[in-house]
Amino acid sequence: HWATLVLKWELAHPAVTVAIPATTSPEHVEQNLAALRGVLPDARQREAIWRVLEPHSCRSASIGSSRAARRAGK
Repeated sequence: HWATLVLKWELAHPAVTVAIPATTSPEHVEQNLAALRGVLPDARQREAIWRVLEPHSCRSASIGSSRAARRAGK
């Protein structure tokens, strides 16, 4: 599940001390708990995961928009 992968990615970030995923779905709770199983990704693995996630992230969309605005002189 993507949610499990993303949560593992977040939990492995050195700046993250806690993640609080909110859900009312028992299925989502199970997916969130699965993120606690096994080892967390190391820095190299986190980078590889980000290369897959980044094109779909809100952050990349806003970064792309601000870059385009700067190129357009706005």
